[in-house]
Amino acid sequence: TANLGSTFTQIADDSKVWGYTLSIKQDIEVPNLVFLGTEYGLYVSFDKAKTWNKWENGYPKAVSTYDLAIQEREADLVIGTFGRSMWVLDDIRPLRVLAQNNGKLPESKITAVPSSDAYQAEIQQPHGERFAANGKYAAENREFGGRLSFIINEADTAKLDTVTVSIFNEAGKQIRTLKTLPVNGVNRINWSLDRKSTVDMDNSRRRGGRTTGFFEPSGGDALPGTYKVVFAFQEVEDETSINVYSDPRIKVNMEDLKAKEVFMKKLEGLTSEVSASTEKLDNAQKTIDKVLAITKDIDNEDAKALIKAAKEVKKSLDKTREAFDGPTLEGQGIVRSLYPTTMTMVSLPRRYAGSSYSAPGPTEMRLFDQARSAADEAMAKVELFMNGDWKAFEEKVKATPIDIFEEVKKN
Repeated sequence: TANLGSTFTQIADDSKVWGYTLSIKQDIEVPNLVFLGTEYGLYVSFDKAKTWNKWENGYPKAVSTYDLAIQEREADLVIGTFGRSMWVLDDIRPLRVLAQNNGKLPESKITAVPSSDAYQAEIQQPHGERFAANGKYAAENREFGGRLSFIINEADTAKLDTVTVSIFNEAGKQIRTLKTLPVNGVNRINWSLDRKSTVDMDNSRRRGGRTTGFFEPSGGDALPGTYKVVFAFQEVEDETSINVYSDPRIKVNMEDLKAKEVFMKKLEGLTSEVSASTEKLDNAQKTIDKVLAITKDIDNEDAKALIKAAKEVKKSLDKTREAFDGPTLEGQGIVRSLYPTTMTMVSLPRRYAGSSYSAPGPTEMRLFDQARSAADEAMAKVELFMNGDWKAFEEKVKATPIDIFEEVKKN
């Protein structure tokens, strides 16, 4: 009805939807967007109920959909069913953009969708069983972080190149870069409400994750505030903004958060130094393994001498690595060191500062000084190894004539 019930027009029948109608909800912000619940599922219209589309994205294909409500603050559609509990369709803003165009994709190659507010919520382990396994059912929660949605209009799948998402703080400084491989239509990428690390971190040992192959190391939490979000696809850009708030249940002071950020950046520098030092040992270990693999099937005195030298330098390397990780502990089950190692000392300041909303105090500063001292001592041992035993081994490898084609020549 468009006249307060004086006349009615049928907007759904058996030719448009499956099952009798149980509920209907029209979006008050974009009237073209209408949701319909039937005996056998959920339908959505982008043209004010002229046509209907069955919604099956993460929702049961055939369930009695009894009640619908739109939570205006979050722009969420809450759904009540018969027999399948409650469902929440998080953030219908992308659907509003489509409804503004009667269900068609916007003409631009990429369109930024307004973002919902994001909260740096504190989540704790609940009381009770820790590993419930199949002992109870718990539905999926909304993903933590900032939900950044955009719409792609590119029918040629061969041209679906990477979308770059750049996030800028209120001072105009880029604090985070995200990348994703899109699909034609609505896309969403989640920002963990963090900033990029202030130092470069090695990515060679990273596994899995992003299909784009892009990796930007994370730093600490982003400060609360308003951030500009720029989406770039091919040669086209569009932008929106997102508001980031701290947990409203926790009272925070912005100056304390800024002091904490300075401290965390200082820790990032120390962690980067330690990582670069241990990487030298990792690369040395790889070289030793290669030498042993090449010489294991060669039967001559030079090869035997090189194998012996490789085993000796490996013992020296393992001893040097103990400066970071402590000695290898023998035992059954979980065996923990009774004494702190350099690596645990380096991680402690972050654990203390990261668990607090206050500015770092004397405890955090003392832990950092202890970590700095332990790291310097361990890194000095690495340099001693690299300039001593390792350099001698490297010279021996270069001076040893190894013919890997010897067996081929014999045959």
